[in-house]
Amino acid sequence: MSSFASEMQRITTYGDEQVLAMQSMATAMGVSADQKNLCIQGAIGLTNVYGIGLNEAVRAAASAYPL
Repeated sequence: MSSFASEMQRITTYGDEQVLAMQSMATAMGVSADQKNLCIQGAIGLTNVYGIGLNEAVRAAASAYPL
């Protein structure tokens, strides 16, 4: 388990398995390894602000990163 996933579990309502799944999705969408965690933080923010689901939030956040 990544330390990032553990930290997100500690400070958010999302479990580490959910965070790891979001990381995998972001990677599959072309987000680079060095920007993946920022993408996930952005996605979590989108879910909180707009009340959208995690998958939709990851897609939206990942689309902001150039391929």
